[in-house]
Amino acid sequence: YWNGVNSIKEIVQNYITRKFYRQGVYKMLCLFQRTGSWDIMMKRRDAMQKKLFAEVEGNYVRPFCAIPKYAIVTLQIYKLDTDEILFENHCPHERLPERFAEGVEEGVRFFASENNIQGIQVELLDGGWHESDSHQRDFMLAAMFALLKVFPK
Repeated sequence: YWNGVNSIKEIVQNYITRKFYRQGVYKMLCLFQRTGSWDIMMKRRDAMQKKLFAEVEGNYVRPFCAIPKYAIVTLQIYKLDTDEILFENHCPHERLPERFAEGVEEGVRFFASENNIQGIQVELLDGGWHESDSHQRDFMLAAMFALLKVFPK
């Protein structure tokens, strides 16, 4: 019955993820968890008008390693009315662990700052990784390669 789950929190989290992800409720719960308030979340969401700019996939494979390391990300990029750079992780934890999603966010923020890009929201939709061969840095580079397809120099 417990299936190797360590705590009640993990059981609830797994249930919420499976049951509500496709309905968009999971995304709202993640935002609530980050902001801590429904009011802040709803005001922020209503204040910003976003327009879909591009959906792009980026990948990074280290070809000259003994074990080829790889990272694959799918991003949606929106234009915003503000000058902010926003990042949201909509990828389920089973598809891409949080440590790799943090690498994607670092890559997005670094690329935006280096290329003077403002007013975008990047949403991580999907990712591919390997248990022992992927690294956070690989996902940083994969995100930068994806953004390079949309914003060439």
